[in-house]
Amino acid sequence: TYNNVSNSLTATVIVNSLPKNSLILSVISQDGEEIITLTSVKRSDTISPIKALKSVENKEKDFINSLYDNNVFKCEIYIRLLAEGDYNFYYVGFASGNGKITAYLLDACNGKIIAGKNE
Repeated sequence: TYNNVSNSLTATVIVNSLPKNSLILSVISQDGEEIITLTSVKRSDTISPIKALKSVENKEKDFINSLYDNNVFKCEIYIRLLAEGDYNFYYVGFASGNGKITAYLLDACNGKIIAGKNE
């Protein structure tokens, strides 16, 4: 997909599994070929995204329950692994239909909520 504002291309590649440490891509264009190595920032002690979500569910039960309407979950969930230096964090965001976003920043090693924000 071409982004006219940032003058950039985004590609989505579906794979069965990813290597643990890095992925090598070859990008071929009319100007030639470029080899790009993508290196994982995930540390060996990082919990899974599911465990990160469960951590928020366990600590924010009232908030999670408020996202249901007649037993139907009315929200989109976004989970992203972030890295700052040698540290991993999870961003766990909840976007409800009314435009409200509630997000949490978690320590990715133990699932502890570091910060929360409502927008």
